[in-house]
Amino acid sequence: MQTRSSLIALLALVSLGSLTAQVTPTTYAWKIETGFGYSEGDYGLNADTEVYSAPVSLVYDAANWSLRATVPWVSVKGPAVVPGVGGRPTSGEESGIGDSTLGLTYKLFTAPDSFIVNLSGRVKFHTGDEDRGLSTGGTDYYTQVDVLRSYGSVTPFVSLGYRWMGSSPLYQLEDGVFASGGVAFRVAEGTSIGAAYEWREEIVAGGDASSEVSAFAFRKFSDRWSGSIYALAGFTDASPNHSFGGSVIFSF
Repeated sequence: MQTRSSLIALLALVSLGSLTAQVTPTTYAWKIETGFGYSEGDYGLNADTEVYSAPVSLVYDAANWSLRATVPWVSVKGPAVVPGVGGRPTSGEESGIGDSTLGLTYKLFTAPDSFIVNLSGRVKFHTGDEDRGLSTGGTDYYTQVDVLRSYGSVTPFVSLGYRWMGSSPLYQLEDGVFASGGVAFRVAEGTSIGAAYEWREEIVAGGDASSEVSAFAFRKFSDRWSGSIYALAGFTDASPNHSFGGSVIFSF
């Protein structure tokens, strides 16, 4: 099942928290993250599709690199699996494990008074049930570069990436470019808010490119606990009409 809109927003928030942590180093290398997400949209079809997701991630964060493994639980009600394409065997509700991801990030530059540059790669594995509409049925590969710099309490950021999509007998998906940009504001010690825009090339031939805007907030409660919330609105049939969610992070 394609829950990428919510997951990308969620991961962006967690990434922002990690970048904040680079300025104030922590002694905890491991993190456990969990959260929730909800999205709703018609994706150009005659009926809406609702998706509830609850990802669980284990993260190892070293000085110059980090590794993230994520397994989501998803619940889907509606006809869409891939935005803009029907094909679920039923429009009724199905729940279970979705497609899992494994990602590696190399922190190319991390000086807090200069540019921060991260290079990342991610693989999405076909661990969900394609016949129940909980998976796209293929293994996908992503690579991207993230660049940001803080100017006092203001941090603009941009990302550029490319995806290689696996296909299945049900879904013939397209490779493509994706990009995003935004700005975060530190409003208090350990607290940031911000907004971002994301664009992704069409995932199916003849479909729309996705276009989404999101707002977020991140809070570091203590050395071990932090959390985030987000809300998102989409502008095309390849994006949800709206989405929201949050996460909790425990470091150890």
